[in-house]
Amino acid sequence: MLTGIRVYSSRAATLDLPLGYSPLGIIVAKIDGLDPVKATFTTSSLANTPGVHYRSGVREARNVVITLAFNMNQLPTGTSDLRRMLYSYFTTGLEVEIAVITDQGELGRLVGRTETFEFDIFSRTPTATISILCFNPDIRAEETTESTYTTDASIVREFYNPGDVPSGFELEGVITAATNSVTINLNDEILEFTQSLAAGDILNISTIPGEKGATKSRAGVVTSALAGVTATSKWPQVLGGDNSLRVSTGSGSFSYKFSYNARYGGV
Repeated sequence: MLTGIRVYSSRAATLDLPLGYSPLGIIVAKIDGLDPVKATFTTSSLANTPGVHYRSGVREARNVVITLAFNMNQLPTGTSDLRRMLYSYFTTGLEVEIAVITDQGELGRLVGRTETFEFDIFSRTPTATISILCFNPDIRAEETTESTYTTDASIVREFYNPGDVPSGFELEGVITAATNSVTINLNDEILEFTQSLAAGDILNISTIPGEKGATKSRAGVVTSALAGVTATSKWPQVLGGDNSLRVSTGSGSFSYKFSYNARYGGV
């Protein structure tokens, strides 16, 4: 159950807005936009075939709208000071980070930009309505889940992701013996890397949307290794719930760190 939000301003200040009582006299009357966002689909028609053919789908940006009321008898300062304080957190056009707090603790965070801030400056019982656009709709867990394994084609690593929408991952491997291939199989989605790696190299692969890529570090020099990802490769995602992972190499073995952040589609 949602219990409130915590706001991090672009100036690194923090403001707690619990539902109900607040020592600042601020009352969170309503928060809209924390439910799953709408999905938009691309389809095409086929001649002499009923209906349409699904092509692709994407979830839209998230619009969080916060409505605040005020207990005039509790306000430690006047409404003008309070308004300026709120402006400092919700400055239109600037980035703002919102932590979503439930009865089980922090679920995750949203990053967006304040679109509008409306405050009834001439009312005896003022309210404020704040609209924030989050271009990435996912509520992203702040804590990174990280595990260290050793490559082995015969071992399937099973793990559980508490999130409910797919999440990209990062893999960092320290090469201990020369090899020319690394295969990542996550939930039967396969990414194949075929490029020469020497002992001491550090291979980094990311499947995080917007950050997909591969790099190789040798003697402290980092270079792109994206060309090593085969054209037929998938960019696997960690799914909500149970997952299975197997990482193998063409020769020898090496230890690797596998990490991801759970993501949630709504509260």
